[in-house]
Amino acid sequence: MCTLDRIIKLLNERGFTQKQLTDYLGITKNVFTDWKSGKNKSYTKHLPKIAKFLGVTVANLIGGT
Repeated sequence: MCTLDRIIKLLNERGFTQKQLTDYLGITKNVFTDWKSGKNKSYTKHLPKIAKFLGVTVANLIGGT
């Protein structure tokens, strides 16, 4: 499972929406859509904030541990 798949899985497990995450990160819905389609990998620079939002470590996001 790739990092973005883990992020989406954790969003769903915790009952968060993609909009809640994009609002928290200060990015547009289109950026998140580009992440999902593989057009943009800028989510890597947001990993510390995403991890904090989801209540996990960055290592959990990138390694699934």
